[in-house]
Amino acid sequence: MPIPPVELLELPNRFDRRILEEEYERIPRFLQSVQRVRDRELANGNGDFFHILAEQWKILASLQYVFRQGPATVLSSVGHWLDHVVLGMELSHGMEVSVMLEYFFGAIAVKNDSCAYCLATAPPDLLGFADDPDSLPPLVGRVAFALLREEDDEARTFLELLHGHLFEAPPDAPPPPGKAELCNLQRLGSALLARDAAAFNEQMEERCRLRVAALDVDSDVEIPQVIDWMALGFCSFARDRGLTPAIRHAYVPFALCEQRPA
Repeated sequence: MPIPPVELLELPNRFDRRILEEEYERIPRFLQSVQRVRDRELANGNGDFFHILAEQWKILASLQYVFRQGPATVLSSVGHWLDHVVLGMELSHGMEVSVMLEYFFGAIAVKNDSCAYCLATAPPDLLGFADDPDSLPPLVGRVAFALLREEDDEARTFLELLHGHLFEAPPDAPPPPGKAELCNLQRLGSALLARDAAAFNEQMEERCRLRVAALDVDSDVEIPQVIDWMALGFCSFARDRGLTPAIRHAYVPFALCEQRPA
């Protein structure tokens, strides 16, 4: 794919343009090269193959955004990303909870109902829920699935459980991994159910601050997947409940939600 002769999107974090350009050229070549084996891998039931392709399409969508390609181009890659997620799930290939959440909220953001419901109705072991019974991200997943079904009482119950783990733990208890983000997600969900636009927008701004800080300290990040699909998914849920997300941030390109199908 030719590299667009444009300045990169202005981002809060700095990334190496050379690495971005290399990936922007490599990924389309890779995706084209594997076309000839798709039918074979489908017949073999190789769900892992399709999830590898899904991840590459997701990275490509982020790079297209960074290189200032329009929403239609980015959304085309997003469509391929989520279609491959569904193929992988149909072939019974599981994933980690954190990966599943990003895929689910990406589907919510662009109104890809087939992918969202495929994930929400999958067996828990395919979603990573059984991998670590003491971890908290599965509670976020159950909140998200209840929001999709518009079962607000169920969502509220799981948010209360999450609140208890995060805010009512003994003082000497070790904090769970990613506590700051989990606290933010719990507050976002609570603001959403309360239809409190001010609290929702405040927590969305906090999420953006957390994301910028995390990318600043993560020295392993070379290829920025800067689109925050979880944030966009929450914004989509908010809009469906009559709230107006006010966040305008480089990592939350709301134009992608605005151009989704009606």
